[in-house]
Amino acid sequence: AKLGVSCDVPVQEVEDHYIPCSKIAAACERILDADVIEFVRRCENSLWIGHMGIAARNKCGVTVIHSAMPAVREEDLISYLGSRPNFVGIKILRPRFDGSGSARPERNQP
Repeated sequence: AKLGVSCDVPVQEVEDHYIPCSKIAAACERILDADVIEFVRRCENSLWIGHMGIAARNKCGVTVIHSAMPAVREEDLISYLGSRPNFVGIKILRPRFDGSGSARPERNQP
């Protein structure tokens, strides 16, 4: 077991999706305030989340509030992605309420 941690859970196949950078501008109209934006990176033959932030809408479009040195900042989503060639796209996470007032995570695709 890796790192000395063992587990008897069977391997599960997971299908996952992201919005490629080339389609994000068209998807921006469906991004809501407080959506969690995960930034997808490619590393060799796999994809992984390299950064994340919170969506905020304004009259000009969608901004992302995220932590970056030296402090938290708010940047235009499209401009931010354009300055990060290592990102290949985004995933959007949005809480879904179950009727009882409790939220449970849901991965949405705009």
